[in-house]
Amino acid sequence: MVHVMSFQLAIFFKQHITRPDQFFSSINDAAGNLFDRMPQIIPLPDEVPPEIPRVAATNMSGTYNFNISLNRLDFTLNVSDSQFKEPEALSDFALKSKLIVKNIPNEIEIIRIGIIGNYFELERLPAIALAKKYSKKDLGNISEFNFRYNKISQEFGYSFNNVFSISNAEINTKGIVSDGVFIQKDINNNPSGLSIKKDMVMEIITKKIKELSTSGLEGIS
Repeated sequence: MVHVMSFQLAIFFKQHITRPDQFFSSINDAAGNLFDRMPQIIPLPDEVPPEIPRVAATNMSGTYNFNISLNRLDFTLNVSDSQFKEPEALSDFALKSKLIVKNIPNEIEIIRIGIIGNYFELERLPAIALAKKYSKKDLGNISEFNFRYNKISQEFGYSFNNVFSISNAEINTKGIVSDGVFIQKDINNNPSGLSIKKDMVMEIITKKIKELSTSGLEGIS
Protein backbone atom coordinates (compact mmCIF):
# COMPACT_ATOMS: atom_id res chain seq x y z
CA MET A 1 0.00 0.00 0.00
CA VAL A 2 1.33 3.44 -0.98
CA HIS A 3 1.42 6.05 1.80
CA VAL A 4 1.85 9.82 1.50
CA MET A 5 4.95 11.35 3.08
CA SER A 6 4.53 14.98 2.04
CA PHE A 7 3.05 17.42 -0.46
CA GLN A 8 5.08 20.40 -1.65
CA LEU A 9 4.33 23.60 -3.55
CA ALA A 10 7.18 25.47 -5.25
CA ILE A 11 6.63 28.94 -6.72
CA PHE A 12 9.35 30.59 -8.82
CA PHE A 13 9.61 34.35 -9.31
CA LYS A 14 10.76 36.48 -12.22
CA GLN A 15 12.60 38.97 -10.02
CA HIS A 16 14.53 38.53 -6.78
CA ILE A 17 12.94 39.24 -3.41
CA THR A 18 15.04 41.98 -1.84
CA ARG A 19 13.78 41.44 1.74
CA PRO A 20 12.77 37.79 2.29
CA ASP A 21 12.12 38.53 5.98
CA GLN A 22 9.51 41.17 5.16
CA PHE A 23 8.08 38.96 2.41
CA PHE A 24 7.59 36.17 4.98
CA SER A 25 5.98 38.46 7.54
CA SER A 26 3.53 39.80 4.97
CA ILE A 27 2.38 36.34 3.87
CA ASN A 28 2.32 34.87 7.38
CA ASP A 29 0.25 37.75 8.76
CA ALA A 30 -2.24 37.39 5.90
CA ALA A 31 -2.38 33.62 6.51
CA GLY A 32 -3.35 34.09 10.14
CA ASN A 33 0.09 33.31 11.60
CA LEU A 34 0.06 29.81 10.11
CA PHE A 35 3.80 29.46 10.78
CA ASP A 36 3.70 30.19 14.50
CA ARG A 37 7.22 29.21 15.53
CA MET A 38 10.06 31.72 15.50
CA PRO A 39 11.35 31.80 11.90
CA GLN A 40 15.02 31.39 11.07
CA ILE A 41 16.35 34.43 9.24
CA ILE A 42 19.55 33.42 7.47
CA PRO A 43 21.78 36.35 6.43
CA LEU A 44 23.77 35.17 3.42
CA PRO A 45 26.22 37.07 1.20
CA ASP A 46 25.12 38.12 -2.28
CA GLU A 47 27.30 35.50 -4.00
CA VAL A 48 25.32 32.63 -2.46
CA PRO A 49 22.97 31.13 -5.11
CA PRO A 50 19.50 32.74 -5.01
CA GLU A 51 17.69 29.41 -4.59
CA ILE A 52 19.27 28.86 -1.15
CA PRO A 53 16.65 29.71 1.55
CA ARG A 54 17.00 33.00 3.40
CA VAL A 55 13.99 32.36 5.67
CA ALA A 56 12.90 28.99 7.10
CA ALA A 57 9.66 28.75 9.07
CA THR A 58 7.37 26.09 10.49
CA ASN A 59 4.47 25.72 12.89
CA MET A 60 4.50 24.34 16.43
CA SER A 61 3.54 20.81 15.38
CA GLY A 62 5.98 20.72 12.46
CA THR A 63 3.18 19.92 10.02
CA TYR A 64 3.86 22.93 7.79
CA ASN A 65 7.24 24.12 6.50
CA PHE A 66 7.85 27.34 4.59
CA ASN A 67 11.15 28.32 2.95
CA ILE A 68 11.77 31.60 1.15
CA SER A 69 14.70 32.13 -1.18
CA LEU A 70 15.49 35.14 -3.32
CA ASN A 71 13.77 33.66 -6.37
CA ARG A 72 11.32 31.07 -5.02
CA LEU A 73 9.19 29.90 -2.12
CA ASP A 74 8.49 26.35 -0.98
CA PHE A 75 5.53 25.27 1.14
CA THR A 76 5.47 21.69 2.46
CA LEU A 77 2.77 19.74 4.26
CA ASN A 78 4.36 16.84 6.17
CA VAL A 79 1.57 14.28 6.01
CA SER A 80 3.35 11.31 7.61
CA ASP A 81 4.07 13.30 10.79
CA SER A 82 0.54 14.71 11.03
CA GLN A 83 -2.93 13.50 12.02
CA PHE A 84 -4.21 13.98 8.46
CA LYS A 85 -5.62 11.18 6.38
CA GLU A 86 -4.91 11.51 2.67
CA PRO A 87 -8.20 13.16 1.54
CA GLU A 88 -7.96 15.70 4.38
CA ALA A 89 -4.29 16.32 3.59
CA LEU A 90 -5.00 17.01 -0.09
CA SER A 91 -7.81 19.43 0.78
CA ASP A 92 -5.72 21.22 3.41
CA PHE A 93 -2.71 21.42 1.10
CA ALA A 94 -4.83 22.96 -1.67
CA LEU A 95 -6.41 25.47 0.73
CA LYS A 96 -3.12 26.58 2.30
CA SER A 97 -1.32 26.70 -1.06
CA LYS A 98 -3.95 29.00 -2.55
CA LEU A 99 -3.92 31.17 0.58
CA ILE A 100 -0.16 31.65 0.23
CA VAL A 101 -0.35 32.42 -3.49
CA LYS A 102 -3.21 34.87 -2.96
CA ASN A 103 -1.07 36.90 -0.58
CA ILE A 104 2.11 37.09 -2.65
CA PRO A 105 2.66 40.84 -3.24
CA ASN A 106 1.35 41.94 -6.63
CA GLU A 107 4.71 43.36 -7.69
CA ILE A 108 6.27 39.87 -7.49
CA GLU A 109 5.73 38.05 -10.80
CA ILE A 110 5.27 34.27 -10.86
CA ILE A 111 6.88 32.43 -13.80
CA ARG A 112 6.82 28.79 -12.71
CA ILE A 113 4.88 26.48 -10.41
CA GLY A 114 5.77 23.04 -9.13
CA ILE A 115 3.54 20.60 -7.23
CA ILE A 116 5.28 17.57 -5.74
CA GLY A 117 4.09 14.48 -3.92
CA ASN A 118 6.45 12.20 -1.98
CA TYR A 119 5.30 8.69 -1.08
CA PHE A 120 6.54 5.41 0.36
CA GLU A 121 5.60 1.77 0.22
CA LEU A 122 6.99 -0.77 2.69
CA GLU A 123 8.82 -3.68 1.04
CA ARG A 124 11.28 -6.17 2.54
CA LEU A 125 13.40 -6.43 -0.65
CA PRO A 126 12.56 -3.20 -2.48
CA ALA A 127 15.27 -3.21 -5.18
CA ILE A 128 14.44 -6.76 -6.25
CA ALA A 129 10.69 -6.05 -6.21
CA LEU A 130 11.18 -2.94 -8.38
CA ALA A 131 13.43 -4.77 -10.83
CA LYS A 132 10.86 -7.52 -11.28
CA LYS A 133 8.17 -4.96 -12.07
CA TYR A 134 10.05 -2.42 -14.21
CA SER A 135 12.88 -4.36 -15.89
CA LYS A 136 12.45 -6.80 -18.77
CA LYS A 137 15.66 -8.57 -17.71
CA ASP A 138 16.21 -10.81 -14.71
CA LEU A 139 18.72 -8.72 -12.76
CA GLY A 140 19.11 -11.22 -9.94
CA ASN A 141 19.90 -10.24 -6.36
CA ILE A 142 20.43 -6.49 -6.82
CA SER A 143 20.78 -3.93 -4.03
CA GLU A 144 19.70 -0.76 -5.85
CA PHE A 145 17.13 0.11 -8.50
CA ASN A 146 15.90 3.47 -9.87
CA PHE A 147 13.27 4.18 -12.50
CA ARG A 148 12.24 7.60 -13.84
CA TYR A 149 10.26 9.06 -16.71
CA ASN A 150 8.76 12.40 -17.77
CA LYS A 151 5.49 12.74 -19.66
CA ILE A 152 4.84 16.16 -21.23
CA SER A 153 1.30 17.57 -21.26
CA GLN A 154 -0.19 20.79 -22.66
CA GLU A 155 -2.60 22.50 -20.27
CA PHE A 156 -3.65 26.05 -19.38
CA GLY A 157 -1.58 27.25 -22.35
CA TYR A 158 1.63 25.87 -20.84
CA SER A 159 3.84 22.82 -21.30
CA PHE A 160 3.93 20.72 -18.13
CA ASN A 161 6.47 18.14 -17.03
CA ASN A 162 4.92 15.17 -15.26
CA VAL A 163 7.93 13.44 -13.72
CA PHE A 164 7.53 10.06 -12.01
CA SER A 165 10.44 8.47 -10.15
CA ILE A 166 10.66 5.37 -7.98
CA SER A 167 13.59 3.81 -6.14
CA ASN A 168 14.49 1.63 -3.19
CA ALA A 169 15.20 3.50 0.03
CA GLU A 170 15.41 3.35 3.80
CA ILE A 171 12.40 5.26 5.05
CA ASN A 172 12.13 6.94 8.45
CA THR A 173 8.55 7.48 9.58
CA LYS A 174 7.95 8.73 13.10
CA GLY A 175 11.40 7.53 14.17
CA ILE A 176 11.07 4.02 12.74
CA VAL A 177 13.46 3.11 9.90
CA SER A 178 12.19 0.55 7.39
CA ASP A 179 13.16 -0.77 3.96
CA GLY A 180 10.80 0.30 1.25
CA VAL A 181 10.14 2.11 -1.98
CA PHE A 182 10.34 5.89 -2.34
CA ILE A 183 8.06 7.40 -4.99
CA GLN A 184 7.96 10.99 -6.21
CA LYS A 185 5.55 12.73 -8.56
CA ASP A 186 6.74 16.16 -9.68
CA ILE A 187 4.44 18.32 -11.82
CA ASN A 188 5.87 21.61 -13.08
CA ASN A 189 5.52 23.94 -16.04
CA ASN A 190 8.32 24.85 -18.42
CA PRO A 191 8.78 28.61 -17.91
CA SER A 192 8.19 30.77 -20.97
CA GLY A 193 9.60 33.94 -19.44
CA LEU A 194 6.11 35.42 -19.16
CA SER A 195 4.43 35.86 -15.80
CA ILE A 196 1.51 33.67 -14.72
CA LYS A 197 -1.46 35.53 -13.27
CA LYS A 198 -2.54 34.59 -9.76
CA ASP A 199 -5.98 33.46 -10.95
CA MET A 200 -4.30 31.06 -13.36
CA VAL A 201 -2.00 29.76 -10.62
CA MET A 202 -5.09 29.07 -8.49
CA GLU A 203 -6.68 27.09 -11.33
CA ILE A 204 -3.51 25.09 -11.86
CA ILE A 205 -3.27 24.28 -8.14
CA THR A 206 -6.92 23.21 -7.98
CA LYS A 207 -6.56 20.78 -10.88
CA LYS A 208 -3.02 19.52 -10.42
CA ILE A 209 -3.21 18.78 -6.70
CA LYS A 210 -5.89 16.18 -7.47
CA GLU A 211 -3.26 14.34 -9.53
CA LEU A 212 -1.21 13.76 -6.37
CA SER A 213 -3.76 11.29 -5.01
CA THR A 214 -2.38 7.80 -4.37
CA SER A 215 -5.42 6.33 -6.16
CA GLY A 216 -3.76 6.98 -9.51
CA LEU A 217 -0.20 6.32 -8.39
CA GLU A 218 1.84 3.38 -9.59
CA GLY A 219 3.79 1.52 -6.92
CA ILE A 220 5.01 -2.06 -6.76
CA SER A 221 1.82 -3.86 -5.77
